[in-house]
Amino acid sequence: MKRLILNVLGRILGYRRYVCPNCKKVNYLKCSDELTAGYCRSCEHPIWN
Repeated sequence: MKRLILNVLGRILGYRRYVCPNCKKVNYLKCSDELTAGYCRSCEHPIWN
């Protein structure tokens, strides 16, 4: 239930849920049209759109 609420609120506020391909941690990053969405907060690995 908590994940569902975070996903819905995130979409409303312009954030999206990403899973890091390197460490498998969940990151909530601002949606963008760029090639990379940002970097993982745990391992600094780039997260791709």
